[in-house]
Amino acid sequence: MRKNIVFAAAVAAVFLTIPAALSAMPRNVLAVLNEAQEQELVAGAGVSDMRHLPTARSIATMEARADIGRELQVIVSTWQDLQNQAIGGGIDRETVGVLFDSITYTVARAAFPGSRVIYEYRAADGHYWVVMTISRANAETVVTSAATNAEIAVAADPAVRDQAPLERERLASDDALERMRRAFDLHFGN
Repeated sequence: MRKNIVFAAAVAAVFLTIPAALSAMPRNVLAVLNEAQEQELVAGAGVSDMRHLPTARSIATMEARADIGRELQVIVSTWQDLQNQAIGGGIDRETVGVLFDSITYTVARAAFPGSRVIYEYRAADGHYWVVMTISRANAETVVTSAATNAEIAVAADPAVRDQAPLERERLASDDALERMRRAFDLHFGN
């Protein structure tokens, strides 16, 4: 039952973050996104209605990058749910909340090393579409790096500094990293 709730929350979060323009996504763009998902690539789509091709490409690429950030935020949210389930009682929820808020913030602003544009399309209505992907391994690296940065930020936060060592230790444990990988598995339907 709990897995279904976590999955439903993740799906709802994805659909609530899709920009309005993406709701009219052409079938060929959607097919490329689905194929990327099947290959366990984190993918994002962006669209621009600018007539000037270099500007349209640039804006659509930025939108696709932001879409990847939203996908990773959903994965981080699932990871947080798995982490909270696994650790159970005796945990300082405020500290864990601060840690995962920091991770989410960092992921949303990440540069996504290794990301690449795999598809570009100019629709008949003038919209320019870009699909960008990042491999699962690179996405995991981005999230792990964000977790490391979150630990540093929490250690500097006077409100949670005294409680942070135990929670940081739990977050950095092999079990926590395994739960992060499990969050990716759930995202990809494994």
